[in-house]
Amino acid sequence: MKMRFPIFALTLLCTFCTAPGSQGAVIEDPSSKSASTSVSASTAAEPQKLLLDKIEAEANSEKVSEQSLQQIQALVDKDPNNYRIRLVLGLCLQTLGLKDEALEQFNAAVKLAPDAPEPVAQIIKAKLQMGQTKEAEDLITSARKRFPKSPEIAYWVGNYYASKSQLGPAFKFYTEALSKGKTVVGLPTAMAKINLTRAQQQRDPYISYAYYMQAITLADQDLKVDPKLTDAYHVKGMALLKMGKIAEAIEPLQTAFDKNPINKELDLALARCLYWSGNFKGALLPACIYIAEESEFVPGGKDPKQILASILSHLSESEVKAGLNDLFTRAGFKRNPRFHYTLASFLDGRNLHALAIEQYKAAIALQPDFGEAWFHLAYNQEKYAQDYDGALLSYKNALRYMSGNADVANHLRRLEDRLGQRNDDLAWQLRDKLLRLKNAGAN
Repeated sequence: MKMRFPIFALTLLCTFCTAPGSQGAVIEDPSSKSASTSVSASTAAEPQKLLLDKIEAEANSEKVSEQSLQQIQALVDKDPNNYRIRLVLGLCLQTLGLKDEALEQFNAAVKLAPDAPEPVAQIIKAKLQMGQTKEAEDLITSARKRFPKSPEIAYWVGNYYASKSQLGPAFKFYTEALSKGKTVVGLPTAMAKINLTRAQQQRDPYISYAYYMQAITLADQDLKVDPKLTDAYHVKGMALLKMGKIAEAIEPLQTAFDKNPINKELDLALARCLYWSGNFKGALLPACIYIAEESEFVPGGKDPKQILASILSHLSESEVKAGLNDLFTRAGFKRNPRFHYTLASFLDGRNLHALAIEQYKAAIALQPDFGEAWFHLAYNQEKYAQDYDGALLSYKNALRYMSGNADVANHLRRLEDRLGQRNDDLAWQLRDKLLRLKNAGAN
């Protein structure tokens, strides 16, 4: 999940995206003078290597603190021609989502230290993440010749093959990198992912079990070095789940979810584990985020999204409302009209029609020509909310965007006819009275 851009991220851009050897113009934030003093003190007190190690670990965990951004700024001010500082600065910028600016820093690091493999490995990584496969391939070819003993280069060659689903060559290079004896954060987890895939491809349950155990061992190996590594928790949790160890899988899956909830496989796995363990309130959030990431809802008991219907059946209206409020205020959550429509459909199935109406309206706000949402909103307004004027308007909009739909046209015509005879329609008057009594009792 990408973090917000603090003031120092913008300062970094303006200050340090310059050629090696040039100081650049530092933009001072008047409100940060006291902070700068503390940064200078802490930078002086803490050995530079340890400080860079700490900031690099934060960048690798995809969450860089404002203090670390201040510290890297102070370090570049002090020593702009230090390749390691430029490398860590690039990692910070990459974590902030500033890929082009990060690439500039990696290139600067290569110029400052042409014999160091780490900046080249980061450039390969950046090229792969930016979809520049041909350039990454050329870099890999030259890097293997220049740095045949580098575990970082072997690791990213493995990642290149993994990105092309060539798991055999990928595992070969990962094993080579691991044999070098140097710690490369993420390497054991990359190997664990392949073991997880291999386990799922096996027909023999004993072989699958062995692969799952290897995946857990490798993930734990990474977590000993970096306890914040999201991918390691994800892989470990999935392996435990596949082994049927649901209770043990929840903690690593929840940890991975808390760090990066926008992952369909993770969301569905966590929702299922929490549901099976009876934690229905906890299961609601990952289930909803999973649905938000799916573009279409396919009715039927085998559809994974049906888990939301099962979760909702165990929750009260107030619990559902609280869970949805948590979802919609969560940073990084992206709304889309299909999600709100699907969620509303599930809420209708649970007879939570007031909440369903809110979700149909949310879908329409994002996509005003969403005819199906207009139609279901109209039906809810008419049947459950007794908002007949609103229902009439919604039916008209539904017909406007679903031109020629006989079902919509029949509902609209029937409502118009009954509204015209409302004062003389005793059945309607009685129905309205019963609905008012029911709603009053519910409140």
